Formats: sequence, C-alpha cells, structure tokens
Amino acid sequence: MDTAVKLVDGNEISLICWREWYDGPVSGLAQWEGSDVWFRLKSDAGEESRTYELFALTPEQVAECLAWFQEKREWFETQAPQIRKIKRDIADTEEQERLIAVQGLALREWNGPEIGSHAIARFTDDHVGAGWFDAERWCPLQDEPNPT
Repeated sequence: MDTAVKLVDGNEISLICWREWYDGPVSGLAQWEGSDVWFRLKSDAGEESRTYELFALTPEQVAECLAWFQEKREWFETQAPQIRKIKRDIADTEEQERLIAVQGLALREWNGPEIGSHAIARFTDDHVGAGWFDAERWCPLQDEPNPT
C-alpha cells in the first residue's frame, strides 16, 4: 500500500465529468485545490466505500480531456440516436455492428490521459461533495442555467 500519498477529504473534490461509470464514477476529470485533476478508482470493496487516486494533469492533458468529453457530447447528440435506430430496426447483432462501423457512428476510443506519475492524493467516496454520484455528468456541464 502506498502510504506516502495523503488521504484527503472527499468533500474537497468536485466532479467535472466522468469517463467510466459503474455504480458511481470510476475515472474522470475533477477539480481539487483549484486544479483540474484526473481521478481513477483504486479499490472497490463491494458495499464499502471506494478509494480513488488523484493525478496531476498538464494543461495539454486537461485540453485533451475536455476535447474528448466534447466529442462525447456531440456523439451523444448526433450519432447515438442513429445507433439506437439501427439497434431497434435490425435484429442481427453482427449486422448492427457492421452498419455502425461502416457509417462511422462509434465514439472514438480513449482511455483517458496518459498518466506517467504517481498519485498526488487519495480519497474515499463515503464523504464526497454534492454531485459526485450524478450520472448525468458524462460531459462537462457547459449549459448550466444562470441562477439570476
């Protein structure tokens, strides 16, 4: 176990958007101490709280993350409805996959930024801030209503 990495209060972490989701965010972009950071699940103890690691990002990595999340947003708005139509109208799974590939409808594969450094902090999800389990944060919230 890496004891050199400090455990921080999950309330200090703000979810920007997640890349993977399984009963909660698995990896994605967050903000901590005024910086954009990458988080990923370190351990999942079933019903217990999950432990995450935080990684520092360069400005280029943040831009890469935001660009992919924008692609995902555009994909969801344009290609995803076409994929749903193919899956609704064609029963053969192989034919569905072929049509999706031929029409270029699949979202570009991206596994997150390349992390070459050690984690800068850890946190658990038993005390996370509001919005951490918001399944709708699959892309940055660019269209939040103005509270005024």
